[in-house]
Amino acid sequence: MTRAWLAGIVACAVVVATGGARAHVRSVSYSTWTALEGRVVAVARVSRLDASALERAGADRPSGALTRRIRDAFTLRAASGACRPSPEREREAGPEWVELEWELGCAGGAPAELEVRLLFAENPAHLHLVTVRRGGEAPVARALDTASRTVELGAARAEGSGVRRFAGLGVEHILSGWDHLAFVALLLVGATSIRAAAWAVSGFTAGHALTLSLAALGVVVPHEAPVEALIAASLGLVAVENAWHVGAVRRVAVPAGAVAALAALALGAAWRGREAALALAGAALFSACWFPLLARSASPERLRGGVAALFGLVHGFGFARVLAGLELPSERLVGALFGFNVGVELGQLAVVLVSWPLLTLARRRWSPEAVAVASSTGALALAAYWVVTRTFG
Repeated sequence: MTRAWLAGIVACAVVVATGGARAHVRSVSYSTWTALEGRVVAVARVSRLDASALERAGADRPSGALTRRIRDAFTLRAASGACRPSPEREREAGPEWVELEWELGCAGGAPAELEVRLLFAENPAHLHLVTVRRGGEAPVARALDTASRTVELGAARAEGSGVRRFAGLGVEHILSGWDHLAFVALLLVGATSIRAAAWAVSGFTAGHALTLSLAALGVVVPHEAPVEALIAASLGLVAVENAWHVGAVRRVAVPAGAVAALAALALGAAWRGREAALALAGAALFSACWFPLLARSASPERLRGGVAALFGLVHGFGFARVLAGLELPSERLVGALFGFNVGVELGQLAVVLVSWPLLTLARRRWSPEAVAVASSTGALALAAYWVVTRTFG
């Protein structure tokens, strides 16, 4: 067990050393480009958290440079060269977003290519979603990242954006969501058999598919800050659960410490007037009930599958941000939702198929208890970092 703690400490050190680069690894921004007669109307939306990263990166620039930095991160080109942008104007978008609108004139004919440089330097894992609208045609959605920063507008229309395209977007999103991937990996670590792993992952899938659908269809409208904090908290709670239940670290101080930490974070968030305060208080109350129930249960695997489904509800709101931000018409939203869900599940299945054999080998080389303790220690450090930055950042 000493080696397991040592491996966990090394994992913590890696988290601390790389924390600045991954403060918010799941950041997503949006832009919509509407082609009208002789001009293009652009709308860009960036979360306040990502906007603060841009402000820190441009601290030496004149006051008011943030909106210009966002606008200038886009270049629209026609056959004869870059289209000329008008001054940007900020729109009312609520406390979580910075939203800008501006127009562009393309003297050399219809725009042919869009290049995006927004936030890729500040966060290499950033995802930017582009929606292109022309006349009465169906809008086209594309996902850009640090490896693919341009959209050929003619090719985008030829490609379309049906179920297959949204399935690809779902795969891209799950594979760039490190907190989701870490959560799935911890579910596997906590499973004592492939049947138990399937039960836990299926519960998680059912949970996030439900809330992804509800949020994308507009039935519920969650706020980003509480959702992101709860996603990080769920990772920490499953890490504690694995160390306590699978890793045989049976000291009462382990779950009690998790409950106390969440309660302290909730109080601190309430003191600072942060949106995540109530969500963290709820997580603390849930944990205070959950760990004693787990300790007394005769079939903990079934209980853990149910809790995976409960946490899946929270993660589904995180997935829904992508589709909600595209603002697709209602007649196309169902197909997009189906394709995106399929893509998320395919990406998740790929992670399970790769992770389970590696986990089996690790358990044979060391022991299930040692693997649980080592992975839980590293995941707990990562979760603590994410909870604090997403609550107070």
